[in-house]
Amino acid sequence: MTAQAIRAVPTVRAVERQGLVTWLLPLGLFGLALLVRLWAAGEVPFPANEGSASYVGVSRNLAEGRGLVSDALWSYASPPLSLPKPAFEIWMPMASFLAALPMVVLGTSFAAAQLSSVLLGALVAPLV
Repeated sequence: MTAQAIRAVPTVRAVERQGLVTWLLPLGLFGLALLVRLWAAGEVPFPANEGSASYVGVSRNLAEGRGLVSDALWSYASPPLSLPKPAFEIWMPMASFLAALPMVVLGTSFAAAQLSSVLLGALVAPLV
């Protein structure tokens, strides 16, 4: 093997450093995105629209053990017109399921409901 070929072979330390750099940038982006999203979520003290309020309400009911029910009439076109009524006649359930997970551990506050969307949103930054 020539001296030039020996210099071209990466050392263990160089490979370890490259692996560290490979993970450092995505982790840094995730950390920065997480901080920004936590700050932004803290600036929103209540659900901003009826869709968000519906998701949070159903998540709260689920975390409290009441099941997948809604305590609000979101549409007069879908019976029954009594409360509580089955949830998800208009919106899909995934956001409520994700928001209910931290609510079970941290309590049924709006801040706890925001936590899952903050974490998932921060994961987008390193993927882009």
